[in-house]
Amino acid sequence: MRGWALVHMADNKASSQKVVTRCRLYEQYLTEEAFERAAQSYGGLTKTPLLTPDED
Repeated sequence: MRGWALVHMADNKASSQKVVTRCRLYEQYLTEEAFERAAQSYGGLTKTPLLTPDED
């Protein structure tokens, strides 16, 4: 398997990207379980006012 990405830089911001592939192996990393496992490996999820400005 292999892939590549083309990124356009403008004003120090990267363009958005989209994966186009016939390979489906990456889908196992898109589940809620995978997200939780990844979050725990970095010390868990945190709530900060910077990420949730509408909460008191």
